[in-house]
Amino acid sequence: MKVEIVDQVLPSPQVTEQIKAGPDGPVCVSHGMVRNNTRVWPTFYLDSEAMVLAQMNQLAAQATERFVLGEK
Repeated sequence: MKVEIVDQVLPSPQVTEQIKAGPDGPVCVSHGMVRNNTRVWPTFYLDSEAMVLAQMNQLAAQATERFVLGEK
């Protein structure tokens, strides 16, 4: 299982096609948006990459242990 954070727009249909195998069920793709400010303070950047990536890898490991994941 591959987990990564990227800084470009992902083409959801193409990514889905690459990861979906045979009898796999539905795919859920989530996109988010960041506010341009918090109250009166402008948002210049977010710096949570290390924490988020570690959590995503932990969840991926748990899913791999718990569920039978198809290989493509």
